[in-house]
Amino acid sequence: MILIDSCMYIDWMKQGINPVERLAPRHAELISCGIIHLEVIRGITKTVVKEYLIKYFDILPQVPLSNGILQSATELAWESDRKGIVLPSTDLIIAACVLKAGATMITRDQHFSRIPGIRVSDDL
Repeated sequence: MILIDSCMYIDWMKQGINPVERLAPRHAELISCGIIHLEVIRGITKTVVKEYLIKYFDILPQVPLSNGILQSATELAWESDRKGIVLPSTDLIIAACVLKAGATMITRDQHFSRIPGIRVSDDL
């Protein structure tokens, strides 16, 4: 399983790359979570692009945002804070989703490399 971080979708779109087409060959391996959707969709300015991406996210299997995920994110926050590593809450929730799914995360965000147990790559 592979979870694509929001920064990848955003970077691809800034480069004029359609992320749905870019990810099509790996579609069967992909999962997502609601925080990724929020981060990607909030920056979209064109309604047609927004609707296109919402439809795409709707067909991806989701790691549900549950109490267990929030508890895991809270534990990750507590542990990393004690080590002097303060990470954004959204990244910790995404990390908890990745860990729950046993997925590899595709990201360029260095925060995730600081979370124990996360498999991170910067490319497919």
